[in-house]
Amino acid sequence: MPQGRLWLNDFDQNIIEEKENQNPYIFSKEMRNLLGEIESGNNYSKVNSEGGGFGALGKYQIRRDGFRDMGYIDQNNQWIGKNNIYSNQDYLNNNQAQEKALDDFMQEKYKQLKNNGSYQYLNYHIKGIVDDFDVTDTGLLAASHREGAGAVHNYLSHLEKDQKGHYHINYDKIQDPKMQAMFKRIETRLRRFAK
Repeated sequence: MPQGRLWLNDFDQNIIEEKENQNPYIFSKEMRNLLGEIESGNNYSKVNSEGGGFGALGKYQIRRDGFRDMGYIDQNNQWIGKNNIYSNQDYLNNNQAQEKALDDFMQEKYKQLKNNGSYQYLNYHIKGIVDDFDVTDTGLLAASHREGAGAVHNYLSHLEKDQKGHYHINYDKIQDPKMQAMFKRIETRLRRFAK
């Protein structure tokens, strides 16, 4: 055996390759349960028609634009049969399809966050209103699930650094009450999903 080289058996090598190939947009069971609890009380048949129109569907409360981005519905808001889903009711009745849709949704959000520069803030330590937290993959994804990738980037681009090197949002400088409220919702998601 050559000096300085760690030899791995096939099993160990497979584990390493699996970890290297893990997708940051795949939520753990714990994160899925937390997101589902927040969105619907983990109710796969939940429909939220707030805001009118299509509403938000299922355990993870995905809206029309999300389904369109993932290729589940067309530009006319018609289901196209992806993963055998042809209607709202098909979706609501199929727990496995909802879990797959969350993966698809988070993959889309991951791409959007990468493309808009939000991932440059990964591992930033933020002094939040409620508590301090680090920006994580799951936090970014959960926040973009709630408010959209563009809003998350907007929040992150408003971070200021204090004299101790901590990042924070100076809410006193944000005059728009709707933006303040949105930023607080984003911060809450970033903090709650910072694992």
